[in-house]
Amino acid sequence: MGLRTIRSVLLAMGLFVAIMVGAVSMASADPTFGVMNASGGIYWRSAPDWNTAEATAGNGFYPDTVIAVKCYQSGAGNVPGSANTMWELASVASGSGTGSGWINEHFINDGAPINAPSPGVPPCPATQSGGGVTPGGGVGTQSLPGGSLFFLPKDNNLQTAASKTITYPGWRGPNCKLNGGLPTIDGKRVTTLAGWSNGRLGPIYYLNAANRDQRAQIKYVLLIDPGGTPQFTAQGSCDGSARPSQVLNQWLALEPKSSRLVIIAARSTNNDKRVGLGKYYLKSLTKSQRSKQVLVCNEGNLPHRTAFDQFAAPSGAQTAFLKSRKFRCPYGVPTV
Repeated sequence: MGLRTIRSVLLAMGLFVAIMVGAVSMASADPTFGVMNASGGIYWRSAPDWNTAEATAGNGFYPDTVIAVKCYQSGAGNVPGSANTMWELASVASGSGTGSGWINEHFINDGAPINAPSPGVPPCPATQSGGGVTPGGGVGTQSLPGGSLFFLPKDNNLQTAASKTITYPGWRGPNCKLNGGLPTIDGKRVTTLAGWSNGRLGPIYYLNAANRDQRAQIKYVLLIDPGGTPQFTAQGSCDGSARPSQVLNQWLALEPKSSRLVIIAARSTNNDKRVGLGKYYLKSLTKSQRSKQVLVCNEGNLPHRTAFDQFAAPSGAQTAFLKSRKFRCPYGVPTV
């Protein structure tokens, strides 16, 4: 075989490989579709159910959005004006809007009949628990890095070291419940929940609203100077009806080897010698949970705002608690 012939064969082989790689890439790409019936914008849903809106500004799709669809799953047929029970897990590919989540077929311009998935879209894989894709978790989320949500108190718009910070109106809904669906973090699993002051109830609302798989995914809860009896019993407070200690007990019981609760008891929490903390947040915890899974750091001389600055602010000296799930009180700070 001559040199020219060899070169021709190699060139042909290279062209064949390039074509095959391109074909595989095209085949593996998620199908894309336009959106319809979305005047004014529609929030993503954290589950295949209209009642699980992820109500964060801009987190959704609009009339000019093009979405990439990962998979489909049957769900609730409760979209206003539609009885369609087909839901698909998708993300914004182009156009207005951001994020990802569940979208009902009613909003997808794909020509599919009611209760049928978009053409070329596969069914969502089942999880180990047999419940389909974990609502709000996406497909293959176990391979994603963990991220943290921080719930701010009323009348605050501070920056934190968390992956995502949620202001009070963003999480505080009516009837002592979460506002909308479970908040998510783009490109990350939610594995850490944190709150300061009356943002303490944000993690509780989240755990209350989450299903079992979503609760088990949370490995760390950090409460920074949550307060005491005066705050927990103030008018409009939900510390009684939200049952924090029971919620925390049930969450800690799911994954006793990996779930941890850390409470920074600064000046506000110590004003009543932590009586309110014990009654509302620790009463239902077992002795085993208190000794192995719960850490209460007694920072009684630390002012309320300083506690936030040290443990939650981006440049805080103790942000290792929020960033790396530290389970040891700062040097010289006693546990209680």
